[in-house]
Amino acid sequence: RARYVKTGRYPYGAAITADGRRGLVSNETDGTVTVVDLARARKVKTIAVGGHLAHPERIVTSGRRAYVAVADRDAVAVLDLRRLRVVRSLSVMEAAGVGANPNGLAVSHDGRRLFVSEGGADTLSVFALPSLKHLGHVPTARYPTDVQTTGGAHPKLLWLAAKGLGTGPNPNGPNPFNSATLDQTDTPTQF
Repeated sequence: RARYVKTGRYPYGAAITADGRRGLVSNETDGTVTVVDLARARKVKTIAVGGHLAHPERIVTSGRRAYVAVADRDAVAVLDLRRLRVVRSLSVMEAAGVGANPNGLAVSHDGRRLFVSEGGADTLSVFALPSLKHLGHVPTARYPTDVQTTGGAHPKLLWLAAKGLGTGPNPNGPNPFNSATLDQTDTPTQF
């Protein structure tokens, strides 16, 4: 049987806590996260994570924390799942004029790394857990929209890019200095 719970405006991302008792829903327009008691199908609390039109998107939980990608604030909100409040904001801001637009999150299977896909910066930010120290960036293709990890002895990192590989050399493409190669209508694309 389906039950409905009123959240904020334009719900976007969702996650369930490890114990399965609560759900978290990001609300893009309101800049909030709604906490839901899943057994009772009731709203427990609304947590402000960035303000009006901040666009909180993906949410991932790990232990006693949840991480929320807040796209239009170039930040990741860190939530304490016991106290149900923001305890820290991680900046992923880039140089002036370039928005990082964090939009996807993953915690490594060993719980030691947080990966943040940054669509506007074409990178993944990497944070150490639990310290939340920023370790650096991993370059990606154009506009990454999600990131995931595998476990095991040799973990792998997977990211998706919405706009492909971007610009760069195309060894199978046309040669601007040879007019015979400029007609590419019958040539399969490189990618």
